[in-house]
Amino acid sequence: MPIKIICQVVVDYLQQQRKATRPSKKGVILRRDEKTQQIVLELPKSTPTIFNLEECVSKIYTNFVNDGKCTIELLLPGGTYANVLISNAKPEELKRLVDIVKSILVSPQDLYDMSLDDEKEQE
Repeated sequence: MPIKIICQVVVDYLQQQRKATRPSKKGVILRRDEKTQQIVLELPKSTPTIFNLEECVSKIYTNFVNDGKCTIELLLPGGTYANVLISNAKPEELKRLVDIVKSILVSPQDLYDMSLDDEKEQE
């Protein structure tokens, strides 16, 4: 079962003439890809943007998680970076997302055993 967080999201592509997307209020979806079984971050819109977190997470900034804000820095193919800026989220939902992203950074080998449903039930 995917984890859906209602929030405001902006994607800032850093090395492409500082191109930022318009703020979206549709939120983010954290789910497991059915084909590859990898955890992906999906930004729902008319043509969804999907980031494979296991391959491209570089850093996560969590200073304002209690305020419903965080930034996930992604290393995209070709060596460019993108920041996914999340704001106006419920802190408890955002903490669950942050815990999963931190586990991707610390021990990616353990992700195949991780269930996104279990993560939801623990909170």
